[in-house]
Amino acid sequence: MTRKPRGNGQTEPWVMHRLAMLESDAWRALTLAARLVLERLEIEHMRHHGKRNGHLIVTYDEFLVHMGRKRRHAVAAAIDQLERSSLLVVEERGKWNDGRDRRASRYRLTYLPTADGKTPTDEWRSSVTKTSLRDGDENVTTVFEIGDENVTTESVTKTSLHLPSIRKGSSPKGAPPNGVKILKRGS
Repeated sequence: MTRKPRGNGQTEPWVMHRLAMLESDAWRALTLAARLVLERLEIEHMRHHGKRNGHLIVTYDEFLVHMGRKRRHAVAAAIDQLERSSLLVVEERGKWNDGRDRRASRYRLTYLPTADGKTPTDEWRSSVTKTSLRDGDENVTTVFEIGDENVTTESVTKTSLHLPSIRKGSSPKGAPPNGVKILKRGS
């Protein structure tokens, strides 16, 4: 991260997104919730002048405020998706208990240099991502949260991370597109 000069002589922090990453399957498959979690982590990264990647700490409450959500499971689902797409690594899992030995989770963005000066690992570039389950599994079912509903994609293969394409007229009015099942709350 570097600082861009402002018109008044001050500088402002920024984060670079490379074209290859923005065009990758990993990036394009992200839900809005996952993008907002990533955005909040980038904000934290910039607040520390790009010197804390790998040690970034953002609480679930901070994520929820940034996302405009109230349910903590939305954050967990977004972090899980970011980990599976290899854009984010949880370096240390947080611990929540009665007050003794509490720890916050520490995060690393794989497309940015780390705090100790190492270059980006760009793990998101791998052709087979963590969304493909174990070796030999041909079909997986992945649940992504969009808004307050979960969206399930079916028949995602090892080499594919794409969500089903949604085009006007591709399904009957009011019905989800082929391969997408909307799970109602409480089901």
